[in-house]
Amino acid sequence: MNVQVDERLLTPSEVGELFGKSVVALAKMRVAGRGPRYVKIGARDIRYRESDILAYLDQQTFEQTAGTGR
Repeated sequence: MNVQVDERLLTPSEVGELFGKSVVALAKMRVAGRGPRYVKIGARDIRYRESDILAYLDQQTFEQTAGTGR
């Protein structure tokens, strides 16, 4: 495991604000196995590493719609 100690951990509220989604929508994404990677601290606390959010956004970036199957 490679953990950068000074990396910022974002709350679901902060990530929801960035994505324009509710905390409930993010929870549904986690249950469905979609969305950005997250860290579970203890039994209930969820946090998102800033680097995982940036990586997820990179994966969601497209230059064209052709060939996406839609």
